[in-house]
Amino acid sequence: VINIAGEKLLDQELLNAVYSGPFVTDARRHFSKNGCPAYKMGADFLNGNAIEQAYLATILKWAARHEGVESIDKYMALHQFDLNANKL
Repeated sequence: VINIAGEKLLDQELLNAVYSGPFVTDARRHFSKNGCPAYKMGADFLNGNAIEQAYLATILKWAARHEGVESIDKYMALHQFDLNANKL
């Protein structure tokens, strides 16, 4: 389900929709909810809001840079069908 309230989607939400698959599903479980593992470990160190996908966008930026990929969307395309997001 995408945007049932009719609100403007954030950039990361749009990317999640475009590159939906097991990788995004698992990544969101770890990085996109209050109380998720990333929130528990990094809330004091990360800017933004987990629910608004800020943590996920940050970790994807870091992972893309680490792999020498120029953008989050290219990184997500490369990993769209990975079975999980454990490497994040």
